[in-house]
This record gives sequence, C-alpha cells and structure tokens, in this order.
Amino acid sequence: MSHPLICIVGPTGAGKSSLALRLARAFNAEIVNCDSLQLYRGFDIGSAKTPVAERLDVPHHLLDVLEPDLVYSAGDYGRDARAVVQAITSRGRLPLVVGGTGFYLRALLDGLPELPTREPGLRERLTQREQSRPGALHRILTRLEPSAAARIHAKDTQKLIRAFEVRMLT
Repeated sequence: MSHPLICIVGPTGAGKSSLALRLARAFNAEIVNCDSLQLYRGFDIGSAKTPVAERLDVPHHLLDVLEPDLVYSAGDYGRDARAVVQAITSRGRLPLVVGGTGFYLRALLDGLPELPTREPGLRERLTQREQSRPGALHRILTRLEPSAAARIHAKDTQKLIRAFEVRMLT
C-alpha cells in the first residue's frame, strides 16, 4: 500500500467500531470492514456489527455485502479491500480498516501467495475421512507437514482440509 491507511484491530467488543467512528468524523475518513462475519447480511448479533443508525454519517464498505450461503475467501477479501481502499484514497479521503480477522488484514496488506482453487471432490473425500475417523486429518498432516499442523487446531476441519488441498494440489 502506497497511501496512508489506518488499521484498528482487536477482539470483538474491544471498542474498535466506536473509535473508528470518532476518527472517521474527525479526519474525513471512510471505514473498510475487516471482520469476516460482518461481510454477511443478517450476521448482526454475534458479530457486534455497529447499528445502522450509528453509522449513517460515515461511509462503510464491505459490510453486509454477501449472502449467507456465499463462499468468500481471504484472497477475495484482499482483492476487494484493495479496490475499496484505492477508491477511498482517490477521493482524497482516509481509509480506516477496522476489524478482528487477522488473516483478512494480512491478505489486504501483504497479499497472499497464488494457491490452487478449491477442489470440491477432494474436499468431500477429506470431509468424509474426518467424519469417519475424527482427528485423522490432523494426525496425517502432523506427519506430512509438522509446522503446518502445529498452527492448526486439531478440530479446525476447515483449515485442515484447506491445508491438505493446497499440499495435494501443488
């Protein structure tokens, strides 16, 4: 990123949104959501989404933009957020990236390596394997790639499947 950008990150309920609103009003800024749940319409309760009435005077981007059944990746977010940040700066305004999804923030700031797309057949086979033998994917990944397995919780099936998918397709 070659333009000014402020990132306000942290856990849910830490006060990020209220700080962002104050800063946006003081510095003519626009808010770019960086919370993976707040991208989705209808995910208001568990995501601590700022009520519409409190955000009316501050432009918000990448908030309530996806249907709940849509698959959206960190790579998708990185591309979309970079375009939004560029549009905000082209208007002479300051982008405030606000949220708690660290992987999405890294995708925005650093980009992600080119990885294979999802392979539905492989994902289905891996899901079935994990359902029939809970913990199997983590045990196998520990043997194949100990450093990758160390970063993934044994019950995080989504991340385990993606790690296998990348490993097997590259």
